[in-house]
Amino acid sequence: MVSEKTIKEKNAAEVLVTVEGEEWKSAVEKATRKLIANTNVPGFRKGKAPRAMVEKMYPMEARYEYAINDQANGWFQEALKEHKLSPLNQAQLEIVSVDGEKAVLKFSFVNYPEVTIDQYKDLPYHVDEVTVTEEDIQAELDQQRNRFAEMSEVEVAENGDTVTMDYVGTVDGVEFEGGKADGSQLKLGSGQFIPGFEEQLVGVKAGDVKDVEVTFPEDYYSKELAGKAAVF
Repeated sequence: MVSEKTIKEKNAAEVLVTVEGEEWKSAVEKATRKLIANTNVPGFRKGKAPRAMVEKMYPMEARYEYAINDQANGWFQEALKEHKLSPLNQAQLEIVSVDGEKAVLKFSFVNYPEVTIDQYKDLPYHVDEVTVTEEDIQAELDQQRNRFAEMSEVEVAENGDTVTMDYVGTVDGVEFEGGKADGSQLKLGSGQFIPGFEEQLVGVKAGDVKDVEVTFPEDYYSKELAGKAAVF
C-alpha cells in the first residue's frame, strides 16, 4: 500500500491510497471467502455452497467493493500514521478506480491544525484588587445556610417560616381560574403572593382553617381580577 497526502485551505486534507499487486489480490480473496461463509444459498448449509455458485451471485465489481469496505479503515489508519495526520471529523471515502490489479481510494477529512505559539511567557497582566466586606461574607454565609437548611415543624407560623397550605380563592363568592391549589408552599414575608396575603397567615397553626381577605392590585396582570376584593 502506498499513500499520498494533500493539505488544502482550512486544513482540508486528502489522502490518496493505492493498494495493488498481491496485497490487493489478497484483500479480494479474503472478501470472497467471507462472502462464501456468510451467504445463504438454497439447498446448502450456510457457508457450504460451492465457491463458483457464490461468485456467480457476486460479480467481481461487488467483491471489489466488499473488499474495500472490509479493509478501507485499516488502510486509512496506516496512511494516517505514515503522514502523522489526525482527523477532526469522519473521513469521506471515494473509490477513484478499481480493477483486478489495484484499487485507488481517496479519503477526505479535516485535519487538526498545527498551532504555533510564539511568545507566551512573561506576558503583562493586571489583577483587579478585590475588597470583601463583612456584609459580603455574611450574605454568602446566609446564602449557603439557606441552601442547605433542613425544615423542621414549628407550633405557630412566624415571619420567615414556610407554610404548606391548600387554598381556594373566590371573588363575589365565585371561584376564579388559577385561584386553587393543594400542597402549595409559601415562605411568609417573601412577597410571593399579593399584598396582605402573607401577613394574615402569621400566627396560624397546623390544621387551622382561615379566611384571608385581600384586594388584587390595580395593575394585576389579569384584568378580570385587577382591583377586585377576594377571599382565600
